[in-house]
Amino acid sequence: MVFLGALLTLAAAFSLGRALTFWRTLPAALTLGLGAAALSFLIFFLRLSGHAGLRGMLALGIASAAPLVWLRVGSPGWARLPRIVTAVLVVYSVFYLVQALAPETRADANAYHLMPAVEALRSGGFGGQISFYERLPQGMENLFAMAYAVGGSSAAKLVHLALFLATFPLLLEIGRRLGASLEASAIAAAIYLCTPVAGVSGTSAFTDAALVFYTAGALLLLLMWREERDDRLLLLAGLAAGFCYSCKITGLLIPVCAGAYLITFRRWKPVLWFSAAALLMIASWMIRNAVEVGNPVAPLLNRYFPNPFFHIATGEQYAKSMRSYGGVSLRDVPLEISIGGAKLQGVVGPVFLLAPIALLAMRRRNGRIVVMLAAVLAVPWFFNMGTRFLMQSLPFLALAMAMAVPRAAYALLLIQAIGCFPPLLEQYAPSYPELFPWQAALRLESESHFMQRVSWDYRVAKMIEANTQPADRVFDLYGLQLALLDRQVTGSYQTAVGDNLFTGFEVALLQDRGVLYDQRASFSEQPLKAIRVRQTAITEQIWSIHEIELFRGDRKVGNSRRWTLDAWPNSWEAPLGLDQNLVSRWRTWQAARPGMFFELDFGRPETLSAINVVGRSAENEPRLEIYGQRADGMWVQFPAPRTVRPAINLRRSAVKMVRRAGIRYILAPAGKGGGGLIGLSMANQPGDWGVEIAAHLDNMYLLTIP
Repeated sequence: MVFLGALLTLAAAFSLGRALTFWRTLPAALTLGLGAAALSFLIFFLRLSGHAGLRGMLALGIASAAPLVWLRVGSPGWARLPRIVTAVLVVYSVFYLVQALAPETRADANAYHLMPAVEALRSGGFGGQISFYERLPQGMENLFAMAYAVGGSSAAKLVHLALFLATFPLLLEIGRRLGASLEASAIAAAIYLCTPVAGVSGTSAFTDAALVFYTAGALLLLLMWREERDDRLLLLAGLAAGFCYSCKITGLLIPVCAGAYLITFRRWKPVLWFSAAALLMIASWMIRNAVEVGNPVAPLLNRYFPNPFFHIATGEQYAKSMRSYGGVSLRDVPLEISIGGAKLQGVVGPVFLLAPIALLAMRRRNGRIVVMLAAVLAVPWFFNMGTRFLMQSLPFLALAMAMAVPRAAYALLLIQAIGCFPPLLEQYAPSYPELFPWQAALRLESESHFMQRVSWDYRVAKMIEANTQPADRVFDLYGLQLALLDRQVTGSYQTAVGDNLFTGFEVALLQDRGVLYDQRASFSEQPLKAIRVRQTAITEQIWSIHEIELFRGDRKVGNSRRWTLDAWPNSWEAPLGLDQNLVSRWRTWQAARPGMFFELDFGRPETLSAINVVGRSAENEPRLEIYGQRADGMWVQFPAPRTVRPAINLRRSAVKMVRRAGIRYILAPAGKGGGGLIGLSMANQPGDWGVEIAAHLDNMYLLTIP
């Protein structure tokens, strides 16, 4: 079933590729890639229709693959490779095949890359929850969904492996067209295939290796067009370049750079042909986000496209963390990415310590082009320091190195092939849960037994399933690998709801005096039509209101359905400032600026004598003004001194907020930092929080809300 799932997807892709290129025969790898992009496009609409379950996937796969019976496939056009290169490819390909056939254990793959496949099989369409990773482009994930429907996670991995290995002939052809020798091109392509970070990605349900493949495909088609001036090739180039964005949001660099290159020819027709095809691949994801979220590039750039689903500050903080990875300095990067890997989540291998020799290739024009390509394709790494974001650049950096020292090129390959040989690699940069899981690959060891043995996250997922019902929802303070779990999960930062729940727990964790403040405006009893709290400070702090309390004499005034709320910014969450729960709060989710406000309109005048704003004492910079609108429509400012609130236990209020969101279970690690501190407190003092321990695995606790 694993092979059938992968073969169905790949056969459908190749068949569609031949249909797209009916007017000429292209290299088989390029045909496969173009067809895979077209197949992903069709699966998008199948998921949109809600019919992307097993039957729908089988119908689409079989219908797409059927024309292979009469389509002329053509020769793959393999070049005669040097023996050393062939030997390296064979050894590494066998290792990669075994890794791909084994069940998926990678965190990112199970956390989000396979979730579209799980959702498609479960519901026939897209997931019902709008979350951070669910809103990223899912071009490769669509292909995974077809393979997964038949053969599970290993089938999806095989599809990615096929594109990873198919990158090799594309790089050979690119090297030839850029003036490099066959030996230099083959050595550079083999160096890339030996690179650990590429091997890990290519044998997992990731998208990075596919992004490299489509980058190479778009470049090759542009080179072919430059030589032949056949504008139909630009349609195919646009298809490949646009699919780079569908693979990964940073892939937008490819159509942008390719479009800029075409503009230099000062002819509009080629630009239009290319742009139309690229936009076809890009627009589906952007239109979906624009319609459903209000932000075409969700979950990013929420400052420019405000919406109720993602907070501005969370997205910007996430982007900032990706640029630093916990404070890794540029001075540490060469050793970290070449022979370290732990901090930046991957290694490129020891040969790239010699990367400066690539500059010698700039003595010739074709060498300068290759070095420029390597430099431009490294740009995404400056926005995310993860080693995987260098993968697009690595093949061209390797080609420049091989071109710079042609007589020593084989030495470069041997350094990489031997230095990255998996048994040796594990000694200095562990990269695989199990080095050669051939029994699991052949299913001589069952998938469940293998996962129980090598994946702690799998055991956590099974613990949750054993102690909850299918309809139960879980608030996740850990970071579950969702593809392993058949439950509805709300993460702690992937959605606005999760953000609010997590920050509520952070407030409740503190019980000292002064966590909250009161800013109370007292005045003679009078009817007011509305009240407004206005910000006057310029600060980098986020402004929040935990609660607005209204008084008539000594009695607190309850809420009314006729009241209406407004706020700027983040008007969607204004009700959190008037929900009678001191843990929940309305927040600006961006730095406080003068003119920001929170407003309550009573509909008809309410007689009041005091307005109390409850805020967070840690926000010591924001300065508030409190206004009331009299019956005659005039606004008047009331003096409002700020005082510190006594110590208060808000832990049950935080849990109540979770329960009100329809969530009955909380998964929390007990440890240091972030969710670990919350989990440690809950595990040690469940009664204080109003929860019960349902189960635990080592330091991971599943807590239930009675």
